[in-house]
Amino acid sequence: MQGRLSPLQFNKIQAFPWENWKNEFKVAQKIDLPLIEWTIDCHKFEDNPLFTCQDEIRDLMRQFKVSVESVTDDDFMENPPWKYESSYSRERILKIISAMGELGAGILVVPLVDNSSISSCPNFFELKKFLRDLQSQLAKSSVRIAFELDLSPSDVEIFISNLDKRYFGINYDVGNSASLGHSPVNEIKHYGDRIINVHIKDRILGGGSVQLGKGNADLKLVFEELRRIRYDGNYIFQTARSSTGNHEKEITDSKKFVENLILELEGNRF
Repeated sequence: MQGRLSPLQFNKIQAFPWENWKNEFKVAQKIDLPLIEWTIDCHKFEDNPLFTCQDEIRDLMRQFKVSVESVTDDDFMENPPWKYESSYSRERILKIISAMGELGAGILVVPLVDNSSISSCPNFFELKKFLRDLQSQLAKSSVRIAFELDLSPSDVEIFISNLDKRYFGINYDVGNSASLGHSPVNEIKHYGDRIINVHIKDRILGGGSVQLGKGNADLKLVFEELRRIRYDGNYIFQTARSSTGNHEKEITDSKKFVENLILELEGNRF
C-alpha cells in the first residue's frame, strides 16, 4: 500500500506520501515488491499525481519494474454521497476511474467502513443507483470496484449479489475481518467468488493494527481458504506502521512472514 514505505504523513497510518511517492518505486524494487496500490485521499485531491503526473508514473513503473494495478479511494470514505452532495462524490470518483483507465490500473478499492460505513446509509436504493450510474465509465476505463465492508459475511453477500459482477467485487481485508471477529471460512463461503483484491494486515479483536502474527488474524487459514477457491489476484501489504520509523524493514519482515506461511502450507521449510 502506497505510503507504507514512507514516513508518516500528518501522523496518520495511511495517507498519500507527498514528499516521498517517487522514491517508493525504488524502495519497492529493492525489497522485491512488484506492486504499489495507489492512495487517493481528500487532502489536495486535485493535485494527486495520479491526475497530474501520469507520464512520470509510467516512467517510474518502467524504470523500477513496479506496477500500479489498484487504487484505494480514501477520499470516498471521507466524502460518502449519502452524507455529502452526491454529485460532488460522483464527480470525484469518476475522475479517479478515468485516470486509472489512462494508467491501466484495473481495481478501485472503495472503503465502506468508518465514516462511509453503509450501516449508517439511510437509503440503500440511492446508493445502488449511485454505483450503477458509474458502470458506463467503469466499462470504458476497464476498471472494477472492490468494496471493503464492515458488515457480517451474510450481509456482504447480500450487498454484493445485487451488483453486476462485471464491475463490482470485494476487497478482502484480513485485518479488518479479524478485528470484527469474523471467521475466514465463513467469509469465503459467503462471498469468496467475488473477492478481486486482498489487503494483508493483522489487528487485535476490536482493536487496531499490529505486526503480522501479533493479532487475531489467522493468516494461515486465510491463505488456505483463498487457495481452496483458487484466488489468483493481488495481495497488498497494508500492515502496521513501524514503531521505530524503519518502514522498509517493517514491510520486509511482513513479506518474510507471509513467505514462510505459504511455504509451510506447501510442506516446505524456508
